[in-house]
Amino acid sequence: MSVYLTEEEQIEQLKRAWKRYGSLITTTVSVILIAYMSWTWWSGHVAARQAQASGAYQALVKGVQAQDATAIAASADLLMTQHTSSNYAQLAAMQLAKQALNNSKPVKAKSHLEWVIDHATTPLFADLARLRLARLISDEKKYTAALSILDKIESKLFFPLLAELKGDIFAGQGNVVAAKENYQKALAAQTQAGYRRLVEMKRDNLG
Repeated sequence: MSVYLTEEEQIEQLKRAWKRYGSLITTTVSVILIAYMSWTWWSGHVAARQAQASGAYQALVKGVQAQDATAIAASADLLMTQHTSSNYAQLAAMQLAKQALNNSKPVKAKSHLEWVIDHATTPLFADLARLRLARLISDEKKYTAALSILDKIESKLFFPLLAELKGDIFAGQGNVVAAKENYQKALAAQTQAGYRRLVEMKRDNLG
């Protein structure tokens, strides 16, 4: 007897296998196809949203260059409401804060910075916003509140500016020793000549 199946026998085996496993095979293939189509749709959706966010930010940059407040506001609103978790939204809010401050509207500036802190996609954005917010609050002589905000900054990148601002706050409170200590910390962490001259002048003015 031949060890090889005849064509008829092979067909008969396939029929029996399909009858037994056909439903499972169909279901598996369907699941794979649905997963693939879903992934393809999602990838396209994400790419489209990224392109939209990038376009809105480019429009904001052009608005800044043209000093077009309406264009800046429209682009920033789109980013902050429809692309909240994107880096572009954080940058847009920072720009709005800067614009508000330039227009002598510190309350609005603080509101935009607080938005960044609440929606930051990375610790760097949150810490930069905290640093700027603390500066605004210290300018109002609300020193304790400003220090409380600064205490939440963790990024080493901002350490020289953090120490300098703490020095300014302690100087405003009349705490000369603490002010000098923090100015010295800022100097130890920064080698840029222009920056060092500024901090040294602040330190030396304390006597």
